[in-house]
Amino acid sequence: MTLPPARRLAHAARVVAFALAALVAASGGAACSSPEDVVGHAVEAAASGDLERYAGAFTPRSRPLLDLYYGIAAASRPELGQLTAGDVQVTGVQPLPPDTEGRERVMVTVREGTQTARLVLHRQALAWRIDLIDTERGTLGYGLGF
Repeated sequence: MTLPPARRLAHAARVVAFALAALVAASGGAACSSPEDVVGHAVEAAASGDLERYAGAFTPRSRPLLDLYYGIAAASRPELGQLTAGDVQVTGVQPLPPDTEGRERVMVTVREGTQTARLVLHRQALAWRIDLIDTERGTLGYGLGF
């Protein structure tokens, strides 16, 4: 049975709406999050000890590094693998040039007590995510051009 064109169009619109809703849900509801919100969600997850939710704040290419670190910590020094977070404040957001695939990037400066850190976030699909590789490149002074 073939649907008339108007019903096919309505059906296609429902499928697209469902797919977008599923994408938003899969991204942890952070589809419209700002870089500051993503850092805040990561801090909340760390404070509650929720490693899975914490890892969700990172880019897919960062997650194997997290898995490696927390796997080694669990096996040899569990105290190093304990997620914690104090009073972390976002003190600045600076746009960066796009990555080699043209995705937006920003550098978020955070402060916890007297320590300051700079995190590089990528916009991926509809959400911002912390990228450990570009964060490390920036920290070590290798630049962010690649």
